Amino acid sequence: MIKPILSGQNNAVDFDDLCNLFVELESCNAPAELHGIMCGQLAAGKRLSANEWIALAIEQMQLSELPDAARAMLQAFYDQTLKQLLGGEFGLRLLLPDEEDEIEIRAEALGQWCHGFLGGFGLASPKADALSEEVVGVLQDFAEIAQIQLDMEESEENEVSLMEVSEYVRMGALVVFSECNPEAPVIKPPSTSLH
Repeated sequence: MIKPILSGQNNAVDFDDLCNLFVELESCNAPAELHGIMCGQLAAGKRLSANEWIALAIEQMQLSELPDAARAMLQAFYDQTLKQLLGGEFGLRLLLPDEEDEIEIRAEALGQWCHGFLGGFGLASPKADALSEEVVGVLQDFAEIAQIQLDMEESEENEVSLMEVSEYVRMGALVVFSECNPEAPVIKPPSTSLH
């Protein structure tokens, strides 16, 4: 059953909520990718009306329609994500599987998120020649992460690596958002690049 959206902070949409929605509606696409697409569009400075966002979600989920409860959840999800992005460095939370999930599942979801971000950013069509060197570098890194290889074994070293890359992606998304959205807090580029 689709989670009802109530007012209040404790009713934030999380990865499990989105996964359950995708399963219930029999969508075979990735929830992490949908969040990436949304973040990419928002980072590029594009704001979608409720109808535009729901139409994009329906297309990404490969559905013909959405029940009202699903529409309400997805709209709350959009509003929540925009608020997180506008909140600055500590606001954005990537919608990815929990640490209890296998490392390959989490790595795959991170790749899907980056793929979605690049697609969403591209759909919003910011002028490439207007982007700073830092933002171009972040987008290039995201393209590499989107091609992540899924032969990771469970190990402390791989856990640390995945955590570091996930944090790099989170901060990179905020850097892109900060540059393309004048009203956003200024975020410094991540201290390390993947190059």
